Amino acid sequence: TLGVELRQKLGEAIATFLKISGKPSLLAEQPNTKASFAARTQYLNALHALQGEAMGRLRGAGAPDEGSDVYRQLLDAMIVTVQGIAAGMQNTG
Repeated sequence: TLGVELRQKLGEAIATFLKISGKPSLLAEQPNTKASFAARTQYLNALHALQGEAMGRLRGAGAPDEGSDVYRQLLDAMIVTVQGIAAGMQNTG
């Protein structure tokens, strides 16, 4: 699947970067940043999962009508997860 392929390519890119840079790990010289990312990961993973579910329902064959309350709730969920992920990554998107 696409997710498997993307994770494989990311792993390859990280391995190449570490080999070229000679660093033992990503953010090896920035332990505070690394710890900050680690602390936020579990929350971000939950938001990513919720976002994927909302997107799947919006795009699915049984997607709700655009005028329905369910559709508006799913759109709200998408907006909240995008904002939450951006805040968690400390980036605007």
